[in-house]
Amino acid sequence: MPDLLTPADWTQFENAINDAMHTFSTETVTWRHFLFDESEFGETTKPKYTDITLHALPGYNVFRTWPVDRATDTGSIDQESLVLYFSKSALATAGHINPQGNFKFRPSKDKFIIEGVVYVDSGNTSSAQASVGPLLIQLILKRESPATGEKKYDTNG
Repeated sequence: MPDLLTPADWTQFENAINDAMHTFSTETVTWRHFLFDESEFGETTKPKYTDITLHALPGYNVFRTWPVDRATDTGSIDQESLVLYFSKSALATAGHINPQGNFKFRPSKDKFIIEGVVYVDSGNTSSAQASVGPLLIQLILKRESPATGEKKYDTNG
């Protein structure tokens, strides 16, 4: 069976996706990249992060394929999730892609702040397959559960 797309068609497709992501990735995301949480002597300290500004295309509960809230004895906790699409080429240019082609973040430690709300990773994958490989990185995020007594939108910790 013949290929449906020629190499020139694939190049045009890849350019269109990259141009669209450059145009529509207007949501400013603060990536709180985890550095460490122990001193040089092994004592536990307050976690240290470095803030990195990224731009993404958000999708808010587009497909409802992941939990939105969780019932507890005291009521429902809003865990409204969202998905962020990042341009893989933009992340690579900024040095955030590893040699295997994956986003260099720590899913269990890193946080993302969007419009003052702190989110944590709930899943991630590559998407927008092309002849050269995936063009986008997709992160599924959920709101971070604040500890008792914390300010809900405190982004200083």
